[in-house]
Amino acid sequence: MRYKAKYFATTSKFYDTVYEKLRSPVDKKFYLEEILNCDGKILEIGCGTGRIFVDALRSGADIYGIDASRNMIKILKQKIEKKDHYRVSVADARRVNFDMTFDLIIAPFRVFSHMFTIADQQSFLKCAKSAMNENAKLIIDLFYPKPDLIHHPTKTLMDFEGEYKPGKKLRRYVTIEPDPVEQINNLITVFEWDEDSGIKKFREDFSMRYFYKFEMIHLLKSSGLKVNEIYGDFERNKLVSGKWEQLFICSPA
Repeated sequence: MRYKAKYFATTSKFYDTVYEKLRSPVDKKFYLEEILNCDGKILEIGCGTGRIFVDALRSGADIYGIDASRNMIKILKQKIEKKDHYRVSVADARRVNFDMTFDLIIAPFRVFSHMFTIADQQSFLKCAKSAMNENAKLIIDLFYPKPDLIHHPTKTLMDFEGEYKPGKKLRRYVTIEPDPVEQINNLITVFEWDEDSGIKKFREDFSMRYFYKFEMIHLLKSSGLKVNEIYGDFERNKLVSGKWEQLFICSPA
């Protein structure tokens, strides 16, 4: 089966509106603290529409970003000055070659979950490691698999309802179809929004690979990385049962 991880123009258009409501700001705070504590160059893999990137740049960080979605990068560029457009580019994190190295690399908001195969995962980590300075830090965050979500399909739920602009409603419906053998959650998302001509609908399917703690440790170590810390939340607490975040803080081995 071919798994999907692509953000179309419609999804990118509504991305900020949806996740401003659905996503807690605690991860953004964590990453901005890490970025502002770094004196060197920073790379954000999966910079998207700039949820973290824009604030980091405005705070004076020497930050660069890549994303596989041309639609996302287009929106991000609209938020920053033209003189800074060179800092962001469309690139595949599995195959990118950098002309510089970094002191901090972040892969936030489940970016690594779009790496479905072992080859994808190894290529991603190889590229990241090759871009790290000797004492650099790599941070990857993932969700910890919840048993109910990985073994049982969910009913279609409306997880967002709001306005994407004054007087114009937007709704998003999500269905999760798990594949526990392949460790993949397949998500069916349907956007429904108001236009002057009537109600519009758009469906996009995408997939998220999930990982277990020791699986990630093995992947990271076999890719020449040292795992220095593993957190279970963005307050830097230890990963224990009942935590649903996984943060891996790594350096070159």
